[in-house]
Amino acid sequence: MRAYACLAALAATKVAAHPLCFIDDKPTDYDQVLTYCDNSIAMSGACCTNEEEDIVEANFNAAFGVGVVPSTACAALYKQVVCGVCHSYSAHLYEYLTDGGMLDGLTMKSEFCEELVDECAAYIEFPTYDGTSYCDHHTGGGNDFFWSYPYEEPEIFEPGLNEVFPDLGDGEQPDDTVSVRQTPDGSQWWLLGIAGEIYAVDSDNMDDSELVIDVSGSVTGGTFYVDYEEGLLDVAFGPMFSESGYPNYFYVSYTVDLNDDLMQRNRLARFTYIPGDPEGTKASEEVLLTTVPKYNSIHSAGWLGFKPSVYGNSSPQDLYWTTGDGGPQTDPENHSQDTQTMLGAMMRITVPSDGDGYTIPSGNYGGGALDEICAIGFRNPWRCSFDRENDNLYCGDVGHTFVEEIDLVECGNNYGWSRFEGSRCQEAVEDNEFNPACDGISRSGFTFPLYEYCHPDYQSTGDDEFTAGNDICGDRVLLGNAVIGGYVYRGNYFSDLLNGAYIFGDSTMKNIYYLVEEDGGWSLGTIISDASVQIISFSEDINGEIVLLDLQHNIYHMPCGDLCATTCLDQTEDQPTYDSVGCFADEVDDRALPDQADNCGEGETAMSPSICASYCETQGATYFGVEFSYECFCGSSTADFDKHGSLPDSECEYLCDANPDQFCGGFGAIEVRFTPNTSVFKCNTWVW
Repeated sequence: MRAYACLAALAATKVAAHPLCFIDDKPTDYDQVLTYCDNSIAMSGACCTNEEEDIVEANFNAAFGVGVVPSTACAALYKQVVCGVCHSYSAHLYEYLTDGGMLDGLTMKSEFCEELVDECAAYIEFPTYDGTSYCDHHTGGGNDFFWSYPYEEPEIFEPGLNEVFPDLGDGEQPDDTVSVRQTPDGSQWWLLGIAGEIYAVDSDNMDDSELVIDVSGSVTGGTFYVDYEEGLLDVAFGPMFSESGYPNYFYVSYTVDLNDDLMQRNRLARFTYIPGDPEGTKASEEVLLTTVPKYNSIHSAGWLGFKPSVYGNSSPQDLYWTTGDGGPQTDPENHSQDTQTMLGAMMRITVPSDGDGYTIPSGNYGGGALDEICAIGFRNPWRCSFDRENDNLYCGDVGHTFVEEIDLVECGNNYGWSRFEGSRCQEAVEDNEFNPACDGISRSGFTFPLYEYCHPDYQSTGDDEFTAGNDICGDRVLLGNAVIGGYVYRGNYFSDLLNGAYIFGDSTMKNIYYLVEEDGGWSLGTIISDASVQIISFSEDINGEIVLLDLQHNIYHMPCGDLCATTCLDQTEDQPTYDSVGCFADEVDDRALPDQADNCGEGETAMSPSICASYCETQGATYFGVEFSYECFCGSSTADFDKHGSLPDSECEYLCDANPDQFCGGFGAIEVRFTPNTSVFKCNTWVW
């Protein structure tokens, strides 16, 4: 059966740090059940498996001598200590006393430690450390560290889209921001304006900025130019940026007019960042690559990037750079299939961490192509990204008349444009008539999209227009006109819902989506589906959290949006109603059936700590936790939580009538309940 909760759309905001386990990994997935260390379940998950939890329980029992039975108060406190390794922030809670290990490494708040010693002194012999008392040792000489247990997890959900830089004023950021990147050491954010300015914002003091460089006199146009397609386009930091002993190299992509009566060209250049000296930084330019002239002023692309795995490595590393076909709409000069132009292509060159020039890596396109070309067949790959877990490269390539595409890019491949738009034969004229000439095209030499979707006004005329007879427009799952490539999510805020999902947007539809791989294909979900943000770019911080950049140059934290909204049961008139994206597991004998939490329908998600925490906040209540993957508990006090106890002892009358209008004081939960006297007892209940 399924139970549903009413949850409001909420957004992530900046917090001091991220959940991180004692073994330097993410908290376990949302369907992890902790039966002993239940106090360690937080909105971000928990760090122990069931097997590890058994070890923790054994450590608790071993702490007391044979036949020693601690008081209830002592047992409750010491259980929290041994369960500290299961806390979703355990890497931080143990970093001060790393050598102490899982039994003696927990940093505690003074009040908690003193209560522990007071309640347990009769049952446990607390050690001293070279004359330092137990609590002075575990609290840093009596001072409470920021990372001390009990640690109250920071609020990460607030209503609405939340700006990353709300306190920056006029003149402290570009008026025309098109890209935002965080430095490899996390100390700064760089905001890049298409007119030619880059500003740096201190990550610890985001109400002020400094000018890094102004190249507005060099880039084409110097103001907004044809839908963000001309000017300063993107920036990437060298792998040894901010590393002691190495120059602070950064790379930029921009369009340039060489005053030769020809159209502008795409250019890749390297600069050396000199803090506080924009002119000196500007003078350090080394031009690396310049394309042939474009046909007109559109389709510049211009994304830049290094693989995440190479940062901190001082050996020469590969830099990737995209260019568009240079226009016009149908690429009549066939730039994207011409391997001598560096247009409509992905370039890859090897650059040093300290030195000039570049070399050519092995494995580029070859076959007589320019040495720098890695892959061809792109129209306008405006935004790309690497998956920080495996270095896979994804690009969103903006389509022409009918199809938008997302590509998994590898050197040596031809992605089809302008012979194909997505996997569909590209027509010479802009109408819906199928081009018979496509019948003679061999598809064997092309690489087709990982995922593609159609424009709203397109109606296919036959399955033979697409790869393997697959009519991608048939079910109309997603429609749009301008794909914006994003990132594979590897952060912590939404790891219970989105880990490994590819996040992307469509600028014209003003929505944000995610793709998850399953059963050999890709399943689509929505994060923003109310046309509220016209996305033009994504970025990623050093922790894997995603930020959004919209057409009005606002920079936001990625919200949970639709992920924090699920269907309510039939409701009383005074209760709100939200759209359905919720799915909960079937359960037997007090546990969720194995793997059932993953068996959600299309567009649905399982109950998770982040969803539950979001729901509790909408009720002005305290988050207590998720049990068995489907029970969400919250209340205004512990007493309210106690009212949700197992039948028949509960103060509430839990009736299986699917009528969520019972009142029980305090705030409640959407839950599936079991009695201790029956093997299966399912009941949907809305408690107030």
